[in-house]
Amino acid sequence: MVRRFFQGVIAAGLGSLSAATGDKSLLDQAELTLDATIAHLTTNNILRESCDDAVSGGAVCNQDQQIFKGIWTKHLQFYLDRANDSARTSKYSAFLGSQTSAVYHYGTNSDNLVGSVWYAPNQVRGRYNSAAEIILTSR
Repeated sequence: MVRRFFQGVIAAGLGSLSAATGDKSLLDQAELTLDATIAHLTTNNILRESCDDAVSGGAVCNQDQQIFKGIWTKHLQFYLDRANDSARTSKYSAFLGSQTSAVYHYGTNSDNLVGSVWYAPNQVRGRYNSAAEIILTSR
């Protein structure tokens, strides 16, 4: 099983390497993996793990899968901080805002615990824990 949060870690690392070396082509490489994640692992522009299921009867995420979105989003922010480029920040700004909004509107229960389902109102299956809160404390 591929741990998808590694894609964010790779992008953050390439951003740091670019900052250290001045090689801006590394930022383009980082964005290939970021853009692929966004293209293939979102529903309505909100990150979604393959096991996320807002209704009963679907798969249940394991711990690694539960934290993918938070770790990936945190590393997207690390990447943008290292890239230090307003055009690149602008490219992902609305996407990051969508994740934050989704957590607040769909991913938080009445006890203010953050759950694993962000893309839709959780009807049954999302697990609530503090793991996804990484997105809320990322700055």
